[in-house]
Amino acid sequence: MLRTNIYLPETQVRAVDEVASRQGISRSEVIRQWIDDGLAHDHGSGLTDAIIDESFGILRDLDVPPRGQTSRQEHLDNLWRQ
Repeated sequence: MLRTNIYLPETQVRAVDEVASRQGISRSEVIRQWIDDGLAHDHGSGLTDAIIDESFGILRDLDVPPRGQTSRQEHLDNLWRQ
């Protein structure tokens, strides 16, 4: 096993420590398990590709008015108000 140092915000350290305490394992073991889980679910396509694939067509039933001649920001503001 190789030693690796990483910097984590205090909030993440506390969260990892809570999980470690509940499971009765070390902080390092929690992080190793999470890394293994992340690598097992990567499937080589990357998280961004998976998110795009899963979200494609999600708004297909949304009735969006045509953009017309307004600016992009005005168009987005109008959509937000709906």
